[in-house]
Amino acid sequence: MAEYDTQELDRVFGSESCGSTPESRARTSNRIFVRSQHQVSFWNEGSKGRRFKAGEVLDAYGWDVLRELADHSASPVVTAGGEPLRFLTKQLEALGVDQRKTLVAAKWPQTSIDAFERNRQVPFKDLERLAQMISVEPHELGQPDQAESAHSLGVRLRSIGATHARFSSKVVLALAEAAWVIRKQHELTRLLNEPVRDLCITPDDEYGSYLTPAWRKGQQLAQDTRDRLGFDGNQRIESLTQLLEDTLGIPVIHVELPVDFAGATIANGDVRGIVINTNGKNHNVWVRRMTMAHELGHLLWDPPQRLKRLVVDRYSEVEADFVKAQDPVEQRANAFAVEFLAPRAAIRSLYLEASNARDGVIAIMEAFDIGRAAATYHIQNELHGATVKTGQIELEPDDALIAREELTVGYFKPDEVPYSRRGKFARLVAKAVREGLITDDTAAAYLRCSQAHIDDALAFIAQV
Repeated sequence: MAEYDTQELDRVFGSESCGSTPESRARTSNRIFVRSQHQVSFWNEGSKGRRFKAGEVLDAYGWDVLRELADHSASPVVTAGGEPLRFLTKQLEALGVDQRKTLVAAKWPQTSIDAFERNRQVPFKDLERLAQMISVEPHELGQPDQAESAHSLGVRLRSIGATHARFSSKVVLALAEAAWVIRKQHELTRLLNEPVRDLCITPDDEYGSYLTPAWRKGQQLAQDTRDRLGFDGNQRIESLTQLLEDTLGIPVIHVELPVDFAGATIANGDVRGIVINTNGKNHNVWVRRMTMAHELGHLLWDPPQRLKRLVVDRYSEVEADFVKAQDPVEQRANAFAVEFLAPRAAIRSLYLEASNARDGVIAIMEAFDIGRAAATYHIQNELHGATVKTGQIELEPDDALIAREELTVGYFKPDEVPYSRRGKFARLVAKAVREGLITDDTAAAYLRCSQAHIDDALAFIAQV
């Protein structure tokens, strides 16, 4: 175990802090630090940079950087000339987005835009807001050798944007920011020691054969997953959002995408998460549950080399009859989704007990909270392709289900907090503030709301 100079620890973390290591001292320190474009220093009333707790700074920059503060008023965090502006420019190019339009979208003032374009100093809070939008960790600014995963993600997003006409710069940036939120949610989960269940799943690269088509394979994987979770054959999943985020530790991030996109699975480095489109048919919570289950099938069971391509699914794929889907990868994910939510044995029994086809489909919809199309396709395939005619069904999800799945995403105060940062992410941020692990300044940056409104946001989260 390394030995540390007690006097250095006192000068950096304060003599009131306890312990013999930087980690123990940081946990018990009352010191606040501030980051500007090029350096870290102690915070004082006149400081204009971003405020951090001691533990935040230590985790981000390490003891070697903080030790400089034992003898100096500031410690540099930029490792190369022209940084961090050079790396940010490189990342914008990797994403294939217009630099000036992106700076405007990041709500930079004109003075910061001018400074950026002239390679002058930019306030760190503006740099941080841009970094989050393009999936870069703010502490990596000035240390581009640490940001390789973000650059790789940018290249992938640009590549997809070049081959998909609907992938505008706005969509690319939305997915890049979602990737940052996913990674940060994983970090907060670890920081807070939130319990996460590991299903010990080994990805499966089998997408069907003559004897076991892709859709049958998807059903098998769904049953395997339900068994690992301890669900019995008839058990309904009350809240898929809570199962994903609270039990499995899988972030579910809501973003605005073109109306035909349903969702996506993003792998950012070693962490993975699910993106749900706030546009289109996902407004119906039954469809949203199918989208989440479909993406879960990709995330749990698709091999890493396939997820690296970034899986983006359209409603036409998520809602399709899984037996008739042309792409075996989507066929498997579709079959996984509906079987995971509504097991075959249970829906068959419900349908056959009903007096007619319409009542049978309604019974399935109500028992497992899935939509008419999913219920109809599922029972038709279970009955070996028999035609199920239901006529018009005027049935809507109830408010209790909507509340269980939305978890304050649809309603949040202040409303300036983006959808992508509400729900579980916001609750983790608030908990980290309560436990003294991050500053309210950090919370405002994470929730992307003004410092003037962060107290309102934290108070709202505490009430829900």
